[in-house]
Amino acid sequence: MSNLDSLAIHLIRAGQWSEAVCLYRDELGLSLPQAEQLVLRIAEEYDLKHPGRLLSWLWIALGGFSILCMVAFIDWLN
Repeated sequence: MSNLDSLAIHLIRAGQWSEAVCLYRDELGLSLPQAEQLVLRIAEEYDLKHPGRLLSWLWIALGGFSILCMVAFIDWLN
């Protein structure tokens, strides 16, 4: 495993998939689709999962619900 692969794995684990793709694209001179395929292959090889959109929407909904509860509590105080 090269230093480039190690850095890409670190980026993938941190959730920076697009940064890993850009790293391979810039360092190896690959096209964007080639770099995406390489990142996906590495992620599969090391059993790394892409964060799903459902989880993102869950966090957004949780944040919205928290704000709604806070506004309701402030309104209740008045």
